Amino acid sequence: MRFRVYGKEVYAMEYTKAVQGYPSRASQEKGKAILEAAVNEVVQLINDLRNGKLPITKVR
Repeated sequence: MRFRVYGKEVYAMEYTKAVQGYPSRASQEKGKAILEAAVNEVVQLINDLRNGKLPITKVR
């Protein structure tokens, strides 16, 4: 699996209004849940890397 990583220039071109989705539907609870989920995913990725559970190879 590969992940897309965007620099701020690409992001600015793609999202000219600097908003994704419908901000009127946002809430503090939803934002907190999304942030916690993202942090948990990064922590799991780091732990898997430390434990050698991911097949990492160099890209030429």
